[in-house]
Amino acid sequence: MSLQGLPDFQYPIQTDALSLYRPYEGRGRVLLLPDRLDIALKADGAPDFRLALIRGKNPFLPPAPYGLIDFRVAPHYATAEGLAFIRQQNAQAMVAPLSFSGGHLRLTLSDQVETSAQFELEPPQSLAWNGLGNARSLQRLSPDVTGLLKQALEKGSTFILQAQAEMELQGVSPRLPIQVQFNPATLMAAITERLGQTLVARAALMRLLEEERLALPVRLVGDVETLDNTSLAETLTDWIAARFAQSVPAPEPNRGAYIELSPTKEIPVGDYTWDLSTPFRCYRPAVFTLDPLRAARQLVESAGLSAVFDEVTVPSLSTGKTTIEVRANLPDSQMGILELGVDLYAAPNPPYRVQAIAQSVSFTASDDPSSLQLRFSPKEIPRYQVSTYVIAKTETGIARIESDKWEHQGTQLLLSPTHFPVQFVPVEASLALLKLAAITGVCRWRYGKATEDGAEPSEAEQLAGEQSFQLTSDRPEITLSLPQDATQSVLEIEAHSISSDASDRLLKLGPYPAAALRLGRYSFLEYGPHSVEIECLFPPLSVDPIQLFAVDMLAEGEAETVTTLSFTRDRPKKEWTWFAQSPFSPGYRYRVHALPGESLTPWSEPQSAFNPLIISARSARKVEP
Repeated sequence: MSLQGLPDFQYPIQTDALSLYRPYEGRGRVLLLPDRLDIALKADGAPDFRLALIRGKNPFLPPAPYGLIDFRVAPHYATAEGLAFIRQQNAQAMVAPLSFSGGHLRLTLSDQVETSAQFELEPPQSLAWNGLGNARSLQRLSPDVTGLLKQALEKGSTFILQAQAEMELQGVSPRLPIQVQFNPATLMAAITERLGQTLVARAALMRLLEEERLALPVRLVGDVETLDNTSLAETLTDWIAARFAQSVPAPEPNRGAYIELSPTKEIPVGDYTWDLSTPFRCYRPAVFTLDPLRAARQLVESAGLSAVFDEVTVPSLSTGKTTIEVRANLPDSQMGILELGVDLYAAPNPPYRVQAIAQSVSFTASDDPSSLQLRFSPKEIPRYQVSTYVIAKTETGIARIESDKWEHQGTQLLLSPTHFPVQFVPVEASLALLKLAAITGVCRWRYGKATEDGAEPSEAEQLAGEQSFQLTSDRPEITLSLPQDATQSVLEIEAHSISSDASDRLLKLGPYPAAALRLGRYSFLEYGPHSVEIECLFPPLSVDPIQLFAVDMLAEGEAETVTTLSFTRDRPKKEWTWFAQSPFSPGYRYRVHALPGESLTPWSEPQSAFNPLIISARSARKVEP
């Protein structure tokens, strides 16, 4: 898989408030890291947050009362600030939001809450990302915690509940001109011994590699002395974490990012050489905290508690039945998809259970809640196999496509797009952009099954697929569904101005690799801060002794904010900066500044934002020769 366009960790850009990365191979947009996580908003603008207390009809029969907290989080990007900063370095630079590849979320109660069994929270849960910028968290709560949170919502209490998200960013590790020679089994045994355990803070591993590398059984070949030791340790951490560890939640809150080193039996033995000058896909952590109740409290103040809280009465369970909560965090408006669903299966487990378990549930919307009742023995841990399916319209008709099975256990099953047997390509446009433009697009790809001998089909043997789409204010998001074996897939976007002043203007984007795409005004080079160099050409003194010349400058689309620039023979050049609020009006107009007693001259036609402006003082004043 191509690394082009991924964030290049070798070239970070850091300010007091912003974190950005240049794209690998220098092709693409500068990627902006979120500055915080917020509770996501639903289509109606309300926070996507629900708290529920579930009770059985008969208090003497299961299920015992329990709570559920279900919310989505979305990253916030300071796109305007990031674009303004990067344009200072490169006038034609672009920014794009940097998405997470995975992560966990931990809920913690305030220190003011009594520490006891009834107030314990579940361990950190994996977040299910919808592929387009929000992640869903679903956790069970005890009735006491549920009541505590309900009371906090009613009374407006603050800082009762905190969420900490430990996220992962996918990118390209720095390239260093050295080779690393080692025996993996020997090296990882030494690292484990020095750190004292296999569950370690990523920062602790990096510190070990920085401060005690010479004591580890590893040999570096190359010009090591010229390398920054911190950068070397960080790069080695990237490689080791990707090859011999996995990201896991921290054991306690506010401890940073953690990894679990692979068991000794899974570490290969032998002589290995890593060439750190080669591009390598790795994962870096990012940790955020937020108050999940904050947005919900604001909604309660305006719409009442029922806007975020439910009390649900469910039928009593027969003895031995276990309720499995099934949720999916899927992008909306899936094209060509008739049904999505999941199958659960548990083989017989004698002597505790002699019958197999098989149940299914389908999703008709991305946030459909479902509860399945599976008959496990009271002595069993609820373990089962999961597979998903898609019923889709294809070129040959309607087909049911099934995923491979995987093992799962527990009473919550949270699904994301990667669990389903199609390639979802969600595309979303911001409402700010859709107020200015009608967005159309097309996705093209090639696909084809392998031949009988397992060989990949040639390009001539592959079929071509295509889907067109349109985004509007009423439908700002669409999800394309590509076959799993789709290759060479690309997206092309057209933005048509809907303003009467610029109704004939058309902007194009792409082709981009077909992946989740978020469109905003920032997606266009024409939007944002611009600057132009203006040069005034003065005539020879013998022809015209003019010493001072001034022009008025006005951003295209603006009506009032006029800037006057003056030029002299000693200073005939100046730079003028403005901000284009619309990508369809990126330029500017100018006119000769009127002196007292003179009438205003008309504004020029819109000028390009990307070309310098040269004005002849003599001709602009219309002086006769």
